[in-house]
Amino acid sequence: MEQAQSRIEKEMIQNAEDAGARQVKVLYEGRQCNRTEDLAQLEYPSHLKALQGPGLCVFNDAKFTEKDWEGIQMIQSSNKEQDRLKVGRYGLGFKSVFHVTDWLCIISGEWILFINPHQPKDEVCLLSKIANLDTNILQALSNLFEGTFGFSNICLQKRYYEGTLFWFPLRQRKSELSENVYTEKDIMDLFKVFVPEAKITLLFLKSLESISLFQRGDSSTSQIIFEVQIAEQCLPSVRQQREQFKLKLNNTGDNLPVESFHSTFHLCVEHTEFSELSKITSQDWIVVNFYKGGSMSDLLQHLCDDRDLSYSPYVGVAYPLTNTEQTEGHIFCFLPLPLSSESITGLPVHVNGFFALTQDRRELKWSADDGKQDQWNHCLISEVIPEAYIVLVEELRQHCQRRNNSYDVVEFYYGSLPDCRKVTAQWKDLVEPFYEKLFQMTAFFSKVGGGTWLHWQNIILAEYSADIELDVCQTVTKTYLEYQQNVVQLPDHIVGRKKTHVPCVSPDGLCHLLKTSDLYMEYTPAERMHLLKYALRSSSHTSLGGLGLLPAADGTFQKFSESEIFFCPSKVDIFPGLKKNLVSEHLDSCVEQQIAHMANKDEQVVITEQLTDDDIVSEIIGKRDGHSDSEPEDDTQEPPEQPTPTAVETHKALGTVRLFFSEQRRYSIARYNNLREVTAEVFPRLVRACFHINFPGDGDSALE
Repeated sequence: MEQAQSRIEKEMIQNAEDAGARQVKVLYEGRQCNRTEDLAQLEYPSHLKALQGPGLCVFNDAKFTEKDWEGIQMIQSSNKEQDRLKVGRYGLGFKSVFHVTDWLCIISGEWILFINPHQPKDEVCLLSKIANLDTNILQALSNLFEGTFGFSNICLQKRYYEGTLFWFPLRQRKSELSENVYTEKDIMDLFKVFVPEAKITLLFLKSLESISLFQRGDSSTSQIIFEVQIAEQCLPSVRQQREQFKLKLNNTGDNLPVESFHSTFHLCVEHTEFSELSKITSQDWIVVNFYKGGSMSDLLQHLCDDRDLSYSPYVGVAYPLTNTEQTEGHIFCFLPLPLSSESITGLPVHVNGFFALTQDRRELKWSADDGKQDQWNHCLISEVIPEAYIVLVEELRQHCQRRNNSYDVVEFYYGSLPDCRKVTAQWKDLVEPFYEKLFQMTAFFSKVGGGTWLHWQNIILAEYSADIELDVCQTVTKTYLEYQQNVVQLPDHIVGRKKTHVPCVSPDGLCHLLKTSDLYMEYTPAERMHLLKYALRSSSHTSLGGLGLLPAADGTFQKFSESEIFFCPSKVDIFPGLKKNLVSEHLDSCVEQQIAHMANKDEQVVITEQLTDDDIVSEIIGKRDGHSDSEPEDDTQEPPEQPTPTAVETHKALGTVRLFFSEQRRYSIARYNNLREVTAEVFPRLVRACFHINFPGDGDSALE
């Protein structure tokens, strides 16, 4: 029953759209109007049964043409079947309204039509001018419609109604047409089902601008329940774009155009569910309507020429500019197909098209025999819709530029591109041709030079392995940009579509880049540490040579391969005044591990022997020689043998200088050109340097 109800509202919208109407209003009329016995006394009593309540009243602001009056009386078929541009050609026909009623009435302009399908075939329809109705019938019309959507006694006096009214009295008892009866609850349920679809119903229509739902009980005043409409601020431009597109469609007729044409416009849809806390909710969209012409595949050309199909390569796509996370790509055949899993594409955009549908118009037609209708749907998906989609993406790119390419807007732009992992099976054929076209466009944004859009072949991809910290990635990307490199950051689902190789950021590439300028020397310590972390991933640590990324204990950064820097973890404080020559002991574990890895390479590191407290004290006390502190120590010279004092004796000799080596351990110092190990020969030099720095003028006596 619910499906039948939904089809009725869609049938009314289809008819209004095809008539060029801008408004549709639907009223549940709950009043009991015109008693059966009174109507039975009038002329044409079998048809005037339609003038009773309760029922559904549907209004649109267009008027029936002569062709419309002819078509509406063709109950067994539709006169829209061969009209490529009519939405209603896809409907179940006007006869679907008999799911809820046994008879009906239509008023439009100067005419009124009564339909009673219980009558003999040639008496089903009764069409008359309002001017020809007698006074009693006019009174019955007044009783039912007075105050409804502009209908009044003035209309009856003028014998003319400005617009079109459909009246469907609800079936209240079983009949030969149907055993289903309808109550107020059924109609209210119908409204509830319709509201979610109504919010997107206007997207791909060519005429309609608003749809409203009303309810009236015992009082003469109707109450609005729900309204969806195109916002006033964008209405003029939307009307203009729609009219221009319709004009091109009409000029095309049954022929294919020489080249494709499209219309693109921004649409703001407002919807209001009226209650005590009523508020207007709006949704902004970019909508593209597209008609394929010019070059196309032989199969599509053949299907377009097939008069039995009589289909048009007419499609559309729409993407929300707000609330994108709430949007699931939905299939439209001008009106949305019923909201179900079968009508969801997995795309981030809504898709419209002159699709071949199943008989109940609930989903696309796919059959095992791959018939002409299946082939048609496949051609639209794989050949026509990708072109419309690309037009949408180009408009979104321009939208980003108008918004100064802000981060959020660019992310929103990338969010419009299909993720093959989410796209449903029947729609995956769209993805490949779409990306083939995308990679031929300047469709990728880089912040370089204040922001620019680039071709795929001109980008450097900011692609990082998952184990690299976010702040490191951000600093590396920033560095590439400040060095005027065309770095582009893309979501994974786009990177996965790349077919041709493009350069990516890399540790080796970063090291090479940093050597072209000292700009990075102005970075914060945290940022330079990020660069070091990334650079240490280089295929060869020789690329670090000359880079000022070696963190010293005094907070500065020294260059690799220049003055000697000593790495003595957790023992920096025993060398006061030498922090500039010592590697910082406050290193991230990742960096410390990398330096340890460097220390294990034979050509870069010599591992010191295991030194006890007495060993080190012996070096301090027993290996003094005649070298001045200003002269370099000859590490190759064998020191003279001297007795090694005990730790207690050394402690006494040092007086106020206290050195503690409480554990027997191995001290490994990485040597990378200027990165030196603390060996037995190096240790006295450090001690002597400390004393001369801290006791200038009498360093030797202090050392004694």
